[in-house]
Amino acid sequence: MIRRALAFGMTVLLALVMTAPGTAHAADGIRTPGTASYTVNLTSNASGTTWTGHESVSFKNLSADPLGEV
Repeated sequence: MIRRALAFGMTVLLALVMTAPGTAHAADGIRTPGTASYTVNLTSNASGTTWTGHESVSFKNLSADPLGEV
């Protein structure tokens, strides 16, 4: 139960971070990055004190301008 709750919480947190509005705009007026996707796979020991897993985040640059940072 704790594992599911924590995994769900991490998923919600990542969704909020990935969809939070930014302030940077490209010269062509297109907001970047976009088309974000993520996966989170977590497992824990029996007591829930040690977690291991994998996180993957990807996105597409919607602008013609290169992204200097994300």
